[in-house]
Amino acid sequence: MPAGGVPVVYLVILALICPLLGVYVAAQKNRSAGEGLALGCLLGPFGVIIAALLPTLAKPRPRAAVDDDDRIRELNELPLVFGENRVDDEDVDRFIRG
Repeated sequence: MPAGGVPVVYLVILALICPLLGVYVAAQKNRSAGEGLALGCLLGPFGVIIAALLPTLAKPRPRAAVDDDDRIRELNELPLVFGENRVDDEDVDRFIRG
């Protein structure tokens, strides 16, 4: 046992658990796993607490939704037909189906 009174085994366990907890907390807050890992490794339990106190980020939009927005944008850039300047749902469906 070291002079401080804390067995080395406890320090090793703490050094392994804190980064894993940091990754878990960061994932729950929609943050990068690397961010949680770094905080847990560098700051130990304090890093896990800091990761828990950081604000939750918005979930990223699925790729399909981004594609649909791009298609609608393309439709709006097409020349106007019959003087209409709005794209309705039927136009979007026809464009998506091909």
